[in-house]
Amino acid sequence: LAGSGEIESALETFKQHCPIPPPFTELIIKIVSQAKSIFMFPGDNNHEWNSVRSHLHSESKVTIIDDTSDLLRYNDDGELFENEQVTVLRSSAIDASARLIKQEFDLIWISSILERVTPIQAMILLRRSRSALSQGGVLAGMISLKKKETIWPDPRLMNQFNLKQIDLLFKYSGIESVIFESWGDYKLFHFKIE
Repeated sequence: LAGSGEIESALETFKQHCPIPPPFTELIIKIVSQAKSIFMFPGDNNHEWNSVRSHLHSESKVTIIDDTSDLLRYNDDGELFENEQVTVLRSSAIDASARLIKQEFDLIWISSILERVTPIQAMILLRRSRSALSQGGVLAGMISLKKKETIWPDPRLMNQFNLKQIDLLFKYSGIESVIFESWGDYKLFHFKIE
């Protein structure tokens, strides 16, 4: 199959039919608009990044992760551009978490990454994210709520966490007070450092 183009063609089909998350909640828009330092995964087809761009604080600095470990990001992303406000870091999700070494971010948006990495990598990502949040900073993301009648499979999902498992993953990572909210076919989660 290598070199035949069949894999890329199949991946493109999956990419074009990814479910689109609903618009961000007012809470997430408020958090984005107040954040001056953001670390984020842009979401499928950069949907989440495109949803927040117009709400960014004028002084915000954003680090976007162009995740090379995401099957649907098999090509260089031509839509993510760097400028004075935006830095694009092209690496795997777990390698990008090495950037989370000091308290500096007001918002860390991890999208649906927890379902696309191993449980050990998810725990490392959560622990690093927690330690990189500034006082009052927010860690947020989403998990899918797969139902038996799901129309289109996602070939990237390594973990089909249920809510109890994801809650334990947070607790074992040192994050106790995570809030879960229904968000279309997803659960939105967020945690704030007090």
